[in-house]
Amino acid sequence: MAARFIVGIDLGTTNTACAFVDTAAGRTLRVFEVPQLVAPGEMGARPTLPSFLYLAGAHELPAGSLDPPWAAGRAWCVGLFAREQGARVPARLVASSKSWLCHAAVDRTAAILPWGAGDEVPKVSPVRPRRGRSRTSARRGTRASRRRSPSRTWSSPCRRRSTRWRAS
Repeated sequence: MAARFIVGIDLGTTNTACAFVDTAAGRTLRVFEVPQLVAPGEMGARPTLPSFLYLAGAHELPAGSLDPPWAAGRAWCVGLFAREQGARVPARLVASSKSWLCHAAVDRTAAILPWGAGDEVPKVSPVRPRRGRSRTSARRGTRASRRRSPSRTWSSPCRRRSTRWRAS
């Protein structure tokens, strides 16, 4: 039996995009619009999700302005607003984190990003961007990693070995 939906995801260095085809409805390719913050406190759907993480300062933005409808108390955001706010305050912007995954001179699991930012800016790892900011985030990351089990193989060009993952 053929799959009803065919989904394609591009996890790019600067943007992430997702498209799909409903094979029961024809062969039309449709872009999945990604909900994200487009301004402080304002959600909007866009065809791509810019691959940027912004780590806001304690008194930089009004309380709750980085919260999407499904989470509260965030001091960070991703996507369009992260890219735009990061252009205003570049020391708090994490960009091109995928580029650090193969960098031989750094520990990619260490909290090193944003690169070159001062001690007052929280740091995150290119591998686990939420780890290190709060104990709750770290625990969530731990539980999520436990839900993965072997299934599909992908090859990392950095390590030249195969790893097996399946998100449950």
